Amino acid sequence: LWFCLGAIALQGLFYPQLVFISSGTLVLRLFEWRNGKLGLSQERRWLCLAGLIVAFLVMLPYALKTNEFGPVISVAEARQLPEFFPGGRSRFFYDDDPAKFWLKGRSGLRLTSILTPATNAAGFLLLLLPLFPKKFPLVKQISKEITLLLQMVIASLGMFVAAHVLLFKLHLPSRYTQHSLRVVMVLSAGIVFIILIDSVFKWASQPSQNSFSSSGFYSIFSIPNVLAIATTTIIAAALLLYPSFVDDFPITAYKVGDTPSLYNFFQQQPKDSVIASLSPEMNNIPTFAQRSVLVASEYAIPYHVGYYQKFRQRTLDLIDAQYSANLSVVKEFIKTYDIDFLVLNPIELKADAIKDRKWLKQYQPAANNAIQQLEQGIKPALEEVIASCSVFETKGLVVLEGKCILDRE
Repeated sequence: LWFCLGAIALQGLFYPQLVFISSGTLVLRLFEWRNGKLGLSQERRWLCLAGLIVAFLVMLPYALKTNEFGPVISVAEARQLPEFFPGGRSRFFYDDDPAKFWLKGRSGLRLTSILTPATNAAGFLLLLLPLFPKKFPLVKQISKEITLLLQMVIASLGMFVAAHVLLFKLHLPSRYTQHSLRVVMVLSAGIVFIILIDSVFKWASQPSQNSFSSSGFYSIFSIPNVLAIATTTIIAAALLLYPSFVDDFPITAYKVGDTPSLYNFFQQQPKDSVIASLSPEMNNIPTFAQRSVLVASEYAIPYHVGYYQKFRQRTLDLIDAQYSANLSVVKEFIKTYDIDFLVLNPIELKADAIKDRKWLKQYQPAANNAIQQLEQGIKPALEEVIASCSVFETKGLVVLEGKCILDRE
């Protein structure tokens, strides 16, 4: 009991979506089939009640907390933003491919995630093996508690549907399936492998199979026994060696900072410094340098209107300032956002650099205006101050001091 309640409480702290799945599973476990009728389990009612109380208490702060980032974006608003479509930072809609919409990405079941590693696919056999108890005798030992896996699936799919009905209010639909269903498939696959191995060894131990060889020591090396051992070895090898054939296993999504000297430089600056740049390296500055950035692609999360409207406007203004031919536009930008440093990569001051950045192309009309200006040969004003206002340079990145730019005539 206490382990279950503790797990629900921890889910609320680390992954709130799982609280809904756990609650749904507890409710489903209240129902049981007895004497041909569907009834309520008296044994589980207190566990269900206690679990739902903990779930309610752990989720209550989320419901009562005033959201400082504004309301959750609506479907109609999301469809007006390129961020939710092909090439967008948070692509959600696949109007041209319904299969992808329902099976992949943020909108789908995340089937590829559920079936990673690929050995998880063996879990589907758990639906078939019980149909052949004579060939797979261990299925008779499967406890009736196996229904827990089915209940988890139903709860997950139920929340998946609810997340689509209340789109974005319950966050992303995929959050309710990609982890819970993977757990179900891992457990199912494990059960399947044990059943298969047991079946092979039982087949090898049958008297009719042992007649192939003499009794005693040499019976160990009978053809059936060799086949049983070989089958077990192959299954074990497939499970243990599978990671060796997968690139980047395990998938940790760790990010490695490529410019430690840049992080060290900013760590030496005042803690309230604000850094503006369109460089991808800005994603790492808050973590590795503990300094604030005006915008960065990793923080372009468009699900809350209040937050993203400000973020989007900042990005538009930064694009306008970085590529403007008028230094006064740059100065006004620095004053408006109280920018201490701008970080430039001179290569980014070319039209192709913008075209190759899907993230930047979301911000229109600023991105297209910058491309058009650069293709016409109009140089950004920042090019003129690189030499005089540069305070640090590393790996092609140039740090410009905001105050220096303001002092320029």
